[in-house]
Amino acid sequence: MSSNPSGISGKMNGALPKVSIIIPVYNAEKYLRECLDSVVNQTLADIEIICVNDGSTDGSPAILREYAAKDARLRLIDQVNTGPSAARNRGLDLARGEYIQFVDADDRVDTTLCEKTYTLAMTEGSDVVVFNFARFTHTISKDRAENFKSLPSVKNDTIWLLKTFGGAPTKLISKNIYTKYNIRFPTDIKLTEDELAHWQAACSARSFSVVDETLYFYRRASNSLCHRVGYPLSATWFAVYFLIRPFLEQKKVEPEISRFFVSRSFLNFYCTYLRTRKADREKAKAIVRSFLLEYDSPHFIKETIRELSLSLNSVCRIYCFYKMMQGSRLYTVLFYSLQTFARYFLVLIKRY
Repeated sequence: MSSNPSGISGKMNGALPKVSIIIPVYNAEKYLRECLDSVVNQTLADIEIICVNDGSTDGSPAILREYAAKDARLRLIDQVNTGPSAARNRGLDLARGEYIQFVDADDRVDTTLCEKTYTLAMTEGSDVVVFNFARFTHTISKDRAENFKSLPSVKNDTIWLLKTFGGAPTKLISKNIYTKYNIRFPTDIKLTEDELAHWQAACSARSFSVVDETLYFYRRASNSLCHRVGYPLSATWFAVYFLIRPFLEQKKVEPEISRFFVSRSFLNFYCTYLRTRKADREKAKAIVRSFLLEYDSPHFIKETIRELSLSLNSVCRIYCFYKMMQGSRLYTVLFYSLQTFARYFLVLIKRY
């Protein structure tokens, strides 16, 4: 850890950078060099790179110090381990750039990312620039990288922006949006913690632009937080829901956005339900049933499925989840059977 009382190292000059790249780092030494190489070699040179070492116990701090010694644009912040949200918030508090770009320490980015997104933001006067990303396992290669079309083919409005992937790194966002609307990441939530900031930024942005290119490469690590189970209710979407809802009410968003929030919430309840610890399942079920008492209608599930454009597999499972939450024993059996089948099917795929 740094002996600097502030925990901050790295040189700063008077000129403000165009883009602040914020990288939370926790025990990422295996892939950290690949990530940092893709960032320091950006074709847009006028950037700052804020690396927040979140209490790493491996070789990550040494790698960060090595890169900071070579590149004056890299600022290193050491803090005790408090999670990725706290690390992102620390980076936001220190960022001096006009725009913010988050990068996860085990991912990498295209070297033209900042140049293409910042140039478009300046040309079109946009608060947000969205782009595509690819998911891959271990090593990036053209035959193994899975291009993820995160840009829905719908008209370009706020709901279109909300339908894009909510992960923090998948957008370049004006720092003014974070500052003006006090957008921060909730530190107690470990699963879907990005969603609150995603909804706040999307509903607060005056305009946005799109780069329909794959500029970010997301590594699917089996030990990442998003692949784990057994979360307390307070660390999942069940808690995020109760943060976003009052924000939308205070914002007085259009009815279309409210309806999309209801549909999206039900999908996230479904996605998160089995990720919560068993001791909290009954509480989770009570929240979903209360939600349905407020929003259910004869066409609720049909409209939800149509709104979300789900695959056939997802349609079957979310419909069973819906009927299970209404109290159907038959669909409860079907729901768990489908979940078990899907799990074993994924195991088979990995083997072959």
